[in-house]
Amino acid sequence: MRDISHIIEKYTMVGNENILKEPKRRNYNLLKIFDELNAKYFGGTICAGITWKRMRLYRDLCVEAVACVDTRVIYINEVLDDIRFPVWYLKATIHHEMLHIYLGRQIDVDGNEQADHCNRFCSLESQYPDYEKVKAFFASKRYYYIFECWRKYRLFKRQQKVALSKQKQLDKVAKSS
Repeated sequence: MRDISHIIEKYTMVGNENILKEPKRRNYNLLKIFDELNAKYFGGTICAGITWKRMRLYRDLCVEAVACVDTRVIYINEVLDDIRFPVWYLKATIHHEMLHIYLGRQIDVDGNEQADHCNRFCSLESQYPDYEKVKAFFASKRYYYIFECWRKYRLFKRQQKVALSKQKQLDKVAKSS
């Protein structure tokens, strides 16, 4: 059995610069943003649900959101509620997912399903006012830094939970002896 209680001590010591704190959130109202974008860019024609979702964070892949065209639901990664993400970036992400709902499944002339980001999709997305700013932010180190902070925080919380569980088991065995 591997003891990882030292991890808890390492990250909870007062004054230690490596303290992993829960990231601060803004608690955006996604439906309000959705309705605003729907009215402004889609003439109120999109009927879909939208909600936050805890999505897996990979070291080399950042999934910001997913639009389920069949169920007409948009899931936004809870990481985008972080105060370090600008609101214009969140809005652009929601707009991007709304485009998936708006266009639906793209079928070519042979009846084959096209890639999600076909020419028409890219053309419409590039018309979004903050498109260039969004692309620059996406390519920035700050973007990946925020996702990495969340990934490390979640890993720390999982390790902390395991360590506490193992400590309870050890305490139980010690009491029974």
